[in-house]
Amino acid sequence: MTRSLVLFIILIPLAGLAQQPQDKVYQVNHSWEVPLTLGGFGLVYLGYDRLRSHSELGVDRVNNLDKDKINSFDRAVFKHGADGYEAAQRNSDIWVNSLSAAPLLLLLDKPIRKEWANFLTLYLESHLLGSVVYELSAFSITRPRPLTYNPDVPMSERSGFNTGNSFFSGHTSTAAASSFFMAKVISDVHRLDVKQQVAIYTLASIPSGLVGYYRIKAGKHFRSDVIVGFLVGAFSGILMPELHRLQSTELSVAPIFTPATKGLGLTYRF
Repeated sequence: MTRSLVLFIILIPLAGLAQQPQDKVYQVNHSWEVPLTLGGFGLVYLGYDRLRSHSELGVDRVNNLDKDKINSFDRAVFKHGADGYEAAQRNSDIWVNSLSAAPLLLLLDKPIRKEWANFLTLYLESHLLGSVVYELSAFSITRPRPLTYNPDVPMSERSGFNTGNSFFSGHTSTAAASSFFMAKVISDVHRLDVKQQVAIYTLASIPSGLVGYYRIKAGKHFRSDVIVGFLVGAFSGILMPELHRLQSTELSVAPIFTPATKGLGLTYRF
C-alpha cells in the first residue's frame, strides 16, 4: 500500500495545477448497472474456477515442449532462472494488490468524493470488462507458461492446474486497469490539459509495467502476454469512465451560401 500512496502523492500536483473541477463529471444508472456488474463478477468468479482445470497441462505435454518453437521476441524470457521465480512472484503480487486498492485513495480528493458512488461503480465495471476479456482469451488460447519449459522446476509445478494459461497476463491487466483508471478520473475531474494528461498517463504506466516485468521474471508470462495484458487493462480503465462522462454538446444549424452551394450546415460541437 505504501507504493500506491507514493504514486498517489505524485499524481496530486498534476490535479492541483489543472482547472477547477466541474460539479458533475459522470452519469451512471445505478438501478441497473450495479446489479449487472455484481452479477457479472459472479459469473467471472465461476469462470476462474473452471479455468484452473481448463488450463491444466499433462506431464506428456510438458515433456514435449520445445523452446526453439517460441518466437525470438518471447524466447528472451528464458534467461530468467528458476532461482528468482519466487521473489518475482511475491513482488508482482504485492504490486498488483496495492494497485487494486490504490484508486480508493482518490476519495481523499473532494471533487471525486462528491461522486463516490459513480466512481466506485465505474471502477468495478472497468475491472469487470478486463476480467471478461481475460477469461475469453484464456479459455480460447492454451499457451504454456515459460516456467513449464524450465527443467530446473519440479514437474509438479510445470504441470497441473493453471500452467497453460500464459496468454495473456491477468496480473498486468488488473494493474493497468487500476492505474489508468486513476489517471483517467483525475484527468476528467480536474480537466487536465494535453501536457498534464501525457504526464499522468506516463506515470500510470510505470507501476503496471513493473507488474509485467515481475510476471516475466517469475516465469509466468512471455513478453507478448504482458504487452497484451497491459493494453487490455489500460483500455478497460479508460473506457468505462469515458463512456459515462458527461460532455457539453451543442447542435447548431446555419445557412450556407457560396457560389457553388446553397443550403443548411449542421454543426455538432462536443
